[in-house]
Amino acid sequence: QDADILVLFYENIEQDHRGTVEAIAKFMDVLLSKSEVDRIVDQTTKGGMLRNHEVFACRIQARNAHKARSIDFDETKLVGKVRRNTNTGMNEDKSDIEAAVQRAWQESVARTTGMGDYDSMRLA
Repeated sequence: QDADILVLFYENIEQDHRGTVEAIAKFMDVLLSKSEVDRIVDQTTKGGMLRNHEVFACRIQARNAHKARSIDFDETKLVGKVRRNTNTGMNEDKSDIEAAVQRAWQESVARTTGMGDYDSMRLA
């Protein structure tokens, strides 16, 4: 294990959100009060991100994602990276997203760690 790398898994973050925030702070050598941890936990939940969605807005990424799927892009309806249930067609076919994630995994993670997939890394 490299002392300069903190490996986090989505499932662990979901199971122990507060513990994950505290682990990140410890890893970064940052002392946080209980109220600061409470605030970070709240702001990093889906509800917290939806309340503050404008912070997560990324117009260039949204425009490119819509263009790649030949979907009209209306910037006035941009709600940020936090997804709400909408009928924009963006989530209809996840196979292209899964394929892109797998390509990125093979090009970066697998190449440097030798781990062929996410499950292998979690079990290591």
